[in-house]
Amino acid sequence: MLEARAISKGFRGQVVLRSVDLALSPGEVVGLVGMNGSGKTTLLDVLSGKTHADGGEVWIDGVRAMPRRGLVPQMPVFRSYQVPRLFYRLSVTHNLMLGRWAVGRSEGPPDASLANLVHHNLADTLSVGQRRRIVLDWLHARIEHVRYFLLDEPAAGGDEELVGLLADFLSLARNRRCGVLLVEHRDRVLKSACDRIVYLREGVCSPEPTTEGQAVAPQNESLRGRDEQNVSLQLVVHRLAVARGSTVVVNEVNFVANSGEVVAVTGSNGCGKSTLLRAIYGDPSCPVTSGVLRSDGRDLRAMGLRERVDYG
Repeated sequence: MLEARAISKGFRGQVVLRSVDLALSPGEVVGLVGMNGSGKTTLLDVLSGKTHADGGEVWIDGVRAMPRRGLVPQMPVFRSYQVPRLFYRLSVTHNLMLGRWAVGRSEGPPDASLANLVHHNLADTLSVGQRRRIVLDWLHARIEHVRYFLLDEPAAGGDEELVGLLADFLSLARNRRCGVLLVEHRDRVLKSACDRIVYLREGVCSPEPTTEGQAVAPQNESLRGRDEQNVSLQLVVHRLAVARGSTVVVNEVNFVANSGEVVAVTGSNGCGKSTLLRAIYGDPSCPVTSGVLRSDGRDLRAMGLRERVDYG
C-alpha cells in the first residue's frame, strides 16, 4: 500500500497541504479531485519523492520512504505529468525506445495506437494528444516494474480514442495489481474508471465532495452567454494551408467566425487544431503557406505576431 500520513507542505509561507492522509492499495484505481490550486500536483510530487514534505511521512508497502539528500529514492512509483515530458529533440521512435530501455525492455514493435504517428518526426512536432500517447506507451512498458502509478491528467484535452486508451491501461493496471492515483476533472472518466474518489480542498483530503461548488467539470454545462453581441466583425479563413517545418499540417481550411459568436473547432489528436490557432495569431513556427486570413477586410497574413495582438 502507498500511504500519505499527515503530509503537510508549504511554499514561501503559503500552506498547500495540511495533514493529508491518503492510502492507495495494489489493484485499486483512486480518483483525486480538486479545484485548481488545491494541492493535487504537490501531493503527487511528495508521493513520488520529487518534493520533500515539511511534515508527515510516505510509506510504501509497510516501509517508510526515506529520501536521501541529493538522491532520488528508489521507489516502485512512477509519476506522469500534466504537460508530457518527452525528449523533444529526439524522434518518436527514439522516445519510445528510451521509455522501454529505462526498464530493461527490448525495443519491440510500437503499439497499434501509435500507428498514425510519423515515427521519424521529432517529438516537438507532435500535438499534445499525440505526446500523451507516447507517455501511455511508457506506462505500459513499466507495468511489470512499477507498483504504483501517479497520473496527472493523462488524457486532458484528449479525443475519445485517447480516453479509451487510458481506460484500457487502467483496466490492465488493476488486473496486474498495480495501484493508480488518477488526477482528473471529468466526471464521466472518474465514474467509469475509478474504484473510489477522494477530494482535495484547501490542502485537506476528504471522501466527500466539496460543499462550495463542484470540483469536477460538468459534462453538458453551457458556456454560452445570455446576451448576444451584434455581428460587426468577421474572422475569415479561406482555403488556408499551414506548415510546421516541411510538413503541411493544415490544408484547405474554410470557416468564418463572427464577433459575438463562439465557434468550436474539434477533431482527433494531431489533426491540426493547435497549429491552426497558432497560425491565426501569427506564431512563426506555424507559417501560412497559402490561402486567405482576413479580419474586417484587413489581411492578417501581412501582419507580424505583435501587430496581430495589437490589432486584437
